[in-house]
Amino acid sequence: MNTSVLARILDVLPLMVSGLEINDPVLTLFGNGWGLSIVCPWALDGLDVHVTWESDPLDEVWVLAGRALVGVTANDESATDPTFHFEGGLSLEVNADTVLDPWTLILPGLVVTGTYRP
Repeated sequence: MNTSVLARILDVLPLMVSGLEINDPVLTLFGNGWGLSIVCPWALDGLDVHVTWESDPLDEVWVLAGRALVGVTANDESATDPTFHFEGGLSLEVNADTVLDPWTLILPGLVVTGTYRP
């Protein structure tokens, strides 16, 4: 049986965000045994928070620390242009804009590299 990338990601949720790093333009979230690194346009919305990869400062993104990643939606089953959903109604939308700057999600037994689809 061939399980989609999106289904495999959903199988391991929820995942707690124990920390994050911002090294403009890279946003990295991580927890016990997992990590998400985003090197493409992203936007975080919810809880009176709106911050994007172009915001200055990026301080609002720290609201993700200590929250659980509880869901993922995407344009297709291969997880193209995903939106990562966190407890409390926060959503982190990711949009790869070239083949050179995707996102990478590392989970136990799975590494997903985002793709660009024009």
